[in-house]
Amino acid sequence: MLQGKDKVLKIADLENECQVILDRERGILEFTGRFLPQKTGEFYEPILEWIDEYSKEPHRKTVVIFKLDYFNTSSSKKFLDIMLLFFDMHQKGSEVHIEWYHHKDDIDIKEAGYGYADLVDLPFKFLEY
Repeated sequence: MLQGKDKVLKIADLENECQVILDRERGILEFTGRFLPQKTGEFYEPILEWIDEYSKEPHRKTVVIFKLDYFNTSSSKKFLDIMLLFFDMHQKGSEVHIEWYHHKDDIDIKEAGYGYADLVDLPFKFLEY
């Protein structure tokens, strides 16, 4: 079983070209690429477990980076679950920031980020790339 004390968790799905890097020492958690896992529960379970453990002793400042090209509906729900974990951390006094990247012409990804920002009361920064 994955332990949240692990310094770094890396998950790569080469088929869908997505990557997750959760770095305890730097307090930086990155989600990049196309998120279309076939078995959503299995894919996100270790991520949610790691974040849950991380939230018990977080870095002084946590930056969560979403640099997404595409994601399916089931991933959308899991991203909300992830953000709610960070919202709980924020409510308990931890400094948490979300950086939401989107391609200049990708209105769907940009609007999805604004939708999340409306649902969770966390500092969001919107960046083009």
